[in-house]
Amino acid sequence: MSQQKEKTKVYAELQELDGEVKELNSHLEKLDEQLAEVNASRLAVEQISNVAEGEELRVPLANGVYIKAKLFDPKHIMINVGADVTVEKEPTEVIEILDSQITELAAYRERILESMKAIISRVEEIQRQIE
Repeated sequence: MSQQKEKTKVYAELQELDGEVKELNSHLEKLDEQLAEVNASRLAVEQISNVAEGEELRVPLANGVYIKAKLFDPKHIMINVGADVTVEKEPTEVIEILDSQITELAAYRERILESMKAIISRVEEIQRQIE
């Protein structure tokens, strides 16, 4: 193969690898957002389970907008189980569910990082070959 064709092939592979890294990085950012949301939910469940029944709370309606409410039943939390279906669970059960989600998301995050490392290794290998 001529040198020009080889350079074109290597450049195309580098562009493809760059696109893959950018895509994985985008997935990683979204995953980090999901992890932050689930961790925040877990913290909220922990905190609300320690609040006494009848205690007054500020409940967020929108960004920076709240309403005062009294806590009716802190020992039963409603959780969405899919298809807009909610079930009542005790705080410890909800925390277990959220911990499971955190574990799954963290494992997926690790797989993405491993894929990124493999791609970066390939890029470094190509760069060594070019030198």
